[in-house]
Amino acid sequence: FLLIPTRSFSRIWGAVMEVEIHPWLRLPLLGLYKVIFGCNMEEAEIKELREYSSFQKLFERKLREGVREIDTTHHLVSPADGKILHFGPICENTVEQVKGVHYSLDAFLGPGILNNDSEPESINSNLEEGVSETKKLEATGRQLYHVVLYLSPGDCHHFYSPANWTAYLSRHLPGELLTVAPWAARTMPGLFALNERVILSGNWEHGLFTFGAVGAYNVGSIAITLDKEVKTNQKGRFKYGSYYDKFLHQVENIEVKGVCMRKGDHIGIFNMGSSIVLIFEAPKEFEFVIKLDHKIKIGQPIGIIR
Repeated sequence: FLLIPTRSFSRIWGAVMEVEIHPWLRLPLLGLYKVIFGCNMEEAEIKELREYSSFQKLFERKLREGVREIDTTHHLVSPADGKILHFGPICENTVEQVKGVHYSLDAFLGPGILNNDSEPESINSNLEEGVSETKKLEATGRQLYHVVLYLSPGDCHHFYSPANWTAYLSRHLPGELLTVAPWAARTMPGLFALNERVILSGNWEHGLFTFGAVGAYNVGSIAITLDKEVKTNQKGRFKYGSYYDKFLHQVENIEVKGVCMRKGDHIGIFNMGSSIVLIFEAPKEFEFVIKLDHKIKIGQPIGIIR
């Protein structure tokens, strides 16, 4: 897969998807896509397929207001419509992308994020310190957890805040654009750490909280509401392990560090399907209320602290 120029192919595919479709062809072409991928247009803000001028516009469709209810009784809710690929505690700095297939937490997040202590300056600390911090968690009664969601091409591609938290850092890590379909996650170790991604890092009331938007084949771009400067899948070579950081602040007052988000606040949008990886700190009393391979919708419960 690494020998295939997936980044170039994804840019070409993105350009094709933006081509305007003649009004007479919209219903048959977009209708075929709707049937193949199971798009629920009854939930869309604009139901009529003829109103979408291109495949890209259909991908970016918004949901009708009120069609998703944000749960208020659980601490963590789903940030998107998708399928649960994996979830659970993180041990020894290694994450399961699916059962039996792992990747490095440090490789996925990049250096310094693990020992974030709510002040953005600490995010630039070195990697070894971050690893030692994870080993100290057990003594504090807390644990690192993760959740992986897969968004299929037929799902709504907008994603939202899964909790009440504050984001201090936006980190863009260039990478490959390999497919993140469930079959690939089961067979390609380190897939999520190989692909291009944007990590939002910060804190919630229980410690570290990170939101990872992972690109994929045919996903030409990831747009982030909090960081409009992020430009993914750009032309040219990239260096594995490189990353670009931007510290976030309140729009109304740049002196105030971090952006406070509430459950259900809009975070960004993918083009086509992709994946979201949540990595967060919580007390050992945290309990997941989801099941593997089950479909989940925006705002539905993921976990609660008993």
